[in-house]
Amino acid sequence: MDTGIGVGLIIVAVTGSSIYIWNSNYFSHTQKVVLLFCFLFPPAQWVLGIIIGLWNKYNNSTIGFKIDSAKKRTRELKKLKKFGVISEQEYKEKSDRIISVKQDELFLKSEEYKSLKRLKDNDILTQREFEEKYKILKNKILEQIDQSELTLAKKSVNQYVSKVNPRDLIGVWKYENNVFEFWRTGFFIYKTNKMNIIKGSWLFKDNDYVIKLKKSNLNITPIEIENQKLKISLNSDILICDKIKDEV
Repeated sequence: MDTGIGVGLIIVAVTGSSIYIWNSNYFSHTQKVVLLFCFLFPPAQWVLGIIIGLWNKYNNSTIGFKIDSAKKRTRELKKLKKFGVISEQEYKEKSDRIISVKQDELFLKSEEYKSLKRLKDNDILTQREFEEKYKILKNKILEQIDQSELTLAKKSVNQYVSKVNPRDLIGVWKYENNVFEFWRTGFFIYKTNKMNIIKGSWLFKDNDYVIKLKKSNLNITPIEIENQKLKISLNSDILICDKIKDEV
């Protein structure tokens, strides 16, 4: 009976560690495959996982550790901004630069890029073909990276704690040519003129606003409503909007 319980606990533990390894950004794809092959001998998986993890951390060689490095550097910048050593604008520019550099590093170290480069080095692809496929591949890889924790690090740079009640937000708000439409149904529209219209959705969840836009990387965050004016963050800019319509 005791033996059965022990075996069951080991199976649960190795299953949990295998799921963690497969979903983790701290191991490369090849490392994950090797560690999963150790499923039948749990101690080997755990010991090897620790050794590989420490090696990756020392060399800062995987997405997870590069994300941690980017977060650490942005925290250091935040301290400098707090003490007045750098301005708000300098903080945002340098933070965005950190994220951009990390994205490029992750792309150049991806298995897909290395495969593409080997084809070019072996004269299977011409320089022109390589450059064309390079652009396509980079966009795809960066899209994957944007879905990782690196996006959370990037968002944390321009993160504001919203004080806006969702009921008060519903309506149409305008600042110069910028118009923000928050529909009661959760539909969202941002436009600067009749030709430039970006559609999406908005949701208030866990005391924060989630605004998803179609085919756009704009970062829009309602901050607060004061004296019937909406303060809203549009990327690194703060806009003070007037309400021009109560319901949409």
